[in-house]
Amino acid sequence: MDTKRRRACRSEVESGSGGLRKGNESVSFARFSYLLPDFEVERKDEKCIRCRVCERQCAFGVHRYDEELDRMFSAEEKCVGCQRCVVFCPTNALAVFP
Repeated sequence: MDTKRRRACRSEVESGSGGLRKGNESVSFARFSYLLPDFEVERKDEKCIRCRVCERQCAFGVHRYDEELDRMFSAEEKCVGCQRCVVFCPTNALAVFP
């Protein structure tokens, strides 16, 4: 690609027009949503030993322990689906689904 075309391409990108030109015609790119899908966190209470490994491993604060109820809870709206809690759970009590 010659220098003149490279400069024209760069200025097109830097201008933020969001499209390409073909002759005098402008072609726009479609806009996509980069929002993460919702995830469902399934915990099998009969397998959960409340070791809180999931709580410590989750960088997004999905899992929390309630001392009063002696039970783990998951805030699914915070889940990004990384599966880290699933991998580290010693009893395979967790599953994450999109």
